[in-house]
Amino acid sequence: SPEPTLAIGGQSRPEAAMTGDSVSKTPFLVTGLPRTRSAWLAAALTDDGDRCCFHEPAGTFPTYEAFRDWLVAPNEVHVGAADHAIGFVAARLLQDIRPRILLVERPFGEAAQSFERYMAGIKIDVVAVIEFMTRLQGCLDELSGPLVYRIKYRDLDNPKRLKAALRWLVPGIDLE
Repeated sequence: SPEPTLAIGGQSRPEAAMTGDSVSKTPFLVTGLPRTRSAWLAAALTDDGDRCCFHEPAGTFPTYEAFRDWLVAPNEVHVGAADHAIGFVAARLLQDIRPRILLVERPFGEAAQSFERYMAGIKIDVVAVIEFMTRLQGCLDELSGPLVYRIKYRDLDNPKRLKAALRWLVPGIDLE
């Protein structure tokens, strides 16, 4: 199957991985229920220099192993991913590659209501969505350890708490 083509500085991820000096930094990950500002966080964690945080890349890979290998492939930039789907495999990623994981905790009801508003006018199987989110919440609830940092969704609006979380996730990040 073809390699996913996710852009880094105008190059697809596989092409970028084969050029220039390699950055040997462990990937950083952001996860949580859907509608927890993962796109916003991916943008905040991406700079024009040496760091790129992809938004929702997990679904572009045919297997867990392909996704894991993509995360750790040598690259010019420090690679991260912000994706609710990571929550399903986060425990396994912690064992395999030991990334730092920022877990955004949004109350289930709020996330479900936000998702419903976002999907307004689109026919969806609400029962299936709730079952999906319930399974994901179970996986997220089990994540713990020194490589997992939890931040409440409401604290994303608190500059001091947000900066602390981002500095933990990507040590040395310039937030000024």
